[in-house]
Amino acid sequence: MKEMGTPEVRTDTRLNKAVWAKGTRNVPYRMCVRLSRKRNENEDSPNKLYMLVPIYLSPLSKIYRQLLWVRTNCEIKV
Repeated sequence: MKEMGTPEVRTDTRLNKAVWAKGTRNVPYRMCVRLSRKRNENEDSPNKLYMLVPIYLSPLSKIYRQLLWVRTNCEIKV
């Protein structure tokens, strides 16, 4: 990413699952994400920083409300 100054970009697994939740034909047009730069723990890497892209679940977003509804209304059977 040119603006953040880091060539290495890592997407969160929850973001990937949210993008592909409805399949390949019904991909969402917009999603809220947060971009953050983190220090690279791998000392062998030529890049000191990497960019992490997790999904941002605001209380007003539809995905957040659906997750809340599932947690409150569905019983987990063991």
